[in-house]
Amino acid sequence: MPWSIFNRPSIQLASLKAFMDSSGFIETSLFHPYLLAAAAIGTHNYHYLAKNSWAGEALYSAMLFPKHREQAEKLFRKSCKKEHKLEHRNFSKYLQLLTDSTEQWISENDLSNFNLIGFSICFNQLLPSLTAAAHLKKRYPDIPIVMGGSSC
Repeated sequence: MPWSIFNRPSIQLASLKAFMDSSGFIETSLFHPYLLAAAAIGTHNYHYLAKNSWAGEALYSAMLFPKHREQAEKLFRKSCKKEHKLEHRNFSKYLQLLTDSTEQWISENDLSNFNLIGFSICFNQLLPSLTAAAHLKKRYPDIPIVMGGSSC
């Protein structure tokens, strides 16, 4: 999930996949929804939001907790003032683009045959991962979801 650096895929997940698949008993799939997010908001903008943890978390906070959107937008604006290149970012625009990219990722990937969905969470990925998990649970309520990674 966002906000990993979009041009550095996770060697940890690739290694885990190779190990799990080599057993012959478990088949795994890797997904990189942060690439859709980067494409939606532009790689230049994604890069600066990935470096500004509070701004990026505020966007997903508004998705996960819509009743607190106003507070999330205040945090976003305050965080963007600290970074010159983020000053004029439109919260509502980026919120909609990220919401759309999350929904696109879920709708494009049929996970109904999966027995488990896992998230690797590090670097400001907690709220994006919780948001995606909440969306996935609505669509696939019976599939267990686990979370791990350095932020856990």
